[in-house]
Amino acid sequence: RDMELNYIYSGSCDFLINGQEIHMDEGDLCILDSNVVHSATSIKKENDIVINFVFKKNFFNSVFLSRLSNKGIVTNFLYGAISSTQKHDRYLIFHTYHNERFKLLIQFILTEYFFPSAHDKELIDVYASAMFIELLNCEYKTQYKKNKKEYDKVLPIMDYIQRNYKECTLESV
Repeated sequence: RDMELNYIYSGSCDFLINGQEIHMDEGDLCILDSNVVHSATSIKKENDIVINFVFKKNFFNSVFLSRLSNKGIVTNFLYGAISSTQKHDRYLIFHTYHNERFKLLIQFILTEYFFPSAHDKELIDVYASAMFIELLNCEYKTQYKKNKKEYDKVLPIMDYIQRNYKECTLESV
């Protein structure tokens, strides 16, 4: 299953996430793991714009994860999201309103999506990676528990598979 990211580009929106009512304003962003039960419950005005991004879990490969700080909440969340032993019912909410770089990255992604260039896919990947890195600078609220021992094992395993994908076996991994 895929992960979602909802960004309030302007205005506000109310969500129901895992049975909890959440109000989000312009600049707020919610990253949802794959099994989070959620829905938008109100978009009230014409200037309320909510952008929904869907990420395949394989986007978060070892190359991507190695760019993030190993101590960051984003990295820990993403390790859990790609784990096969987690419940995948967690989410993070970030407040990015005062972060102009973050909004620019969203605009760059939207520009490449709606007005593709010759290298739109590569640029979207780079901008999305930068977006997750920029989240390390933002305030957040969380609803998940981290299991550090498990996260410490994931990146080396993914690195090994990526380097040895042609010859590796389950036993060697």
